[in-house]
Amino acid sequence: RPLASAALFHAVVRGIRSGADAVIPVVPLEDSIRSTQGQVADRSAFVAVQTPQAFSAVALRRAHAAHDDATDDATLVEAVGGTVATVAGESSNFKITNPEDLAKAEGLLAANIEFRIGQGFDVHRFAPASPLDGTADHAERTLVLGGVHFPGERPLVGHSDADAIAHAITDALLGAAGLGDIGEMFPDTDPALAGADSMDMLGRAVGRVRAERWRLSNVDCTVITEAPKLAPRKTQIQERLEGILGCSVTVKGKRAEQLGALGRSEGLACLAVALLTRENRR
Repeated sequence: RPLASAALFHAVVRGIRSGADAVIPVVPLEDSIRSTQGQVADRSAFVAVQTPQAFSAVALRRAHAAHDDATDDATLVEAVGGTVATVAGESSNFKITNPEDLAKAEGLLAANIEFRIGQGFDVHRFAPASPLDGTADHAERTLVLGGVHFPGERPLVGHSDADAIAHAITDALLGAAGLGDIGEMFPDTDPALAGADSMDMLGRAVGRVRAERWRLSNVDCTVITEAPKLAPRKTQIQERLEGILGCSVTVKGKRAEQLGALGRSEGLACLAVALLTRENRR
């Protein structure tokens, strides 16, 4: 019975704490009841029994020591004089017995899952190639993309470490979860974030998203740049991001084909899409 709700578990436990030896969920019968001898029974006098069932450990051990022939534990407890209480069961709490039961369960689960898609975008200019062009503030920087450093490449200019991949993913996650955007959570006016590790910022955003019960399903990124070439480091970037996000990540590198500022290698841009799922509580 994989669709039993948390509320049903709490209900049977409350019954034990109230003094019962056993507590079982029951639901009314919807079909007519007829014996194999042709006799029709009054279905209002019967209920169908479900699990989960809860028991006093003492009562259950006593029942098992005295009897071993019953269709369920509650019957054993009742046979030795224990009290069996009932709580309202759930129509969705059916047993998986046949293949068609699996199909039914899949349909109910799909209807109970909320999906959210978020998109993120980030762009940064490259630091000037010549130290005479005002690179003093960025002379000690290294290009960082997806938490992976690219020594020898021109760094990006930004308040934090300017990791465009991490920034775009952060924006996608926050947007999908309805939690604003990266500028609200990590304003570039905050002096504490000067030179900050964007992967740490991404991890904090992931924590906020998970606190809202969202599960990260997958993230897809496209980096638009003439240089550096991402292919040699793509697997490393994906693994680094997956370690933070806990989900599948795809990173793709694209060129701007010499069009516009990106095509002239003046900067780098990243697009990200994130899929979140959340089970609606019953």
